[in-house]
Amino acid sequence: MTGCSAFSVDIADTLAGSAAPAARARAEAHLAECAACRANAALWDTLGDMPVEHPSPNLEANFASH
Repeated sequence: MTGCSAFSVDIADTLAGSAAPAARARAEAHLAECAACRANAALWDTLGDMPVEHPSPNLEANFASH
C-alpha cells in the first residue's frame, strides 16, 4: 500500500492548477479514497483563497529609522 506522502506533490500541484493530467488523475483518485488528505487539501485550498498581505511602502524607511 502506498502512503499518503507519495501523493503530496500531485495534490499540491493539482490545488495550484499546475498538475499534469496524469498527476491530477492520481491526486483525484487518492483524494476520493482518503478522508485525511481531502481534509488537508480543503485546508490548503482555503488558505490559498486568503488575501496576500503586502508590506507598507514605508517599511524600509521605518526599519532604517530604528
